Amino acid sequence: MVVLSSGVLGCSTMRMAVPEELQQQQVMEWPVGRNVPLFGQGTLSFGPYGARKYGRGWSSTTSLSIGPATVYEGSEPYEFQLHAEDAAPRPVACQSLLKGHDVDLSFMLDGLSAGAAERRLVCDIGAEGKLALAELPAYADPYSTKVVGRLRMGGVNLDVESTHRTQQGARILFAGFEIRHEQRTVAAVQTINGGHVWMAGDLAPEVRAGVAMVASSVLLHGHWNGGADSRP
Repeated sequence: MVVLSSGVLGCSTMRMAVPEELQQQQVMEWPVGRNVPLFGQGTLSFGPYGARKYGRGWSSTTSLSIGPATVYEGSEPYEFQLHAEDAAPRPVACQSLLKGHDVDLSFMLDGLSAGAAERRLVCDIGAEGKLALAELPAYADPYSTKVVGRLRMGGVNLDVESTHRTQQGARILFAGFEIRHEQRTVAAVQTINGGHVWMAGDLAPEVRAGVAMVASSVLLHGHWNGGADSRP
């Protein structure tokens, strides 16, 4: 176990700002390891947690054009087995859902267009529960866009919210996620620069498994990381 305390968070590489409430606790932290081949199944790990037998399905996109406007929807499935300490592997099936529109305004100015898009993530854990996350766009200030949602897994409920704060003070669209259990910040997941996970050291095994579920899902999702949202 690595004990995290304020004053030891400095790093030359840009990292997510760890929530202050989490810094005041004894925290385990791990870098994220990945093995995602071009073909076949991949793995993701952080400490004794992670995802195995990871694979993506076929993406689909539909669109409808009406005059200068185009409305589109997309779906990108992926699945994995969640591994958390001594618990049995849990099969997880996720869908990354995109919905948006574009309007061609070139009649006003050559090359001008406008549009908006929102992404959702839904991950089913069989009969145990579900993770549901959705973007809350801030059209006046895109860098204030947030992703919020909740995990329900067994008897555990976790609230999840994205953050744009970094340790270096830079303002980026998505630096990672903060996770709360019973109104207490218990974990953080960095999605930039390879990924990193922090978790309070006194959590019950079922809560740790829930944190691992959220972390694995958002890290494999791959669209909520960095200064610009990655869209197909």
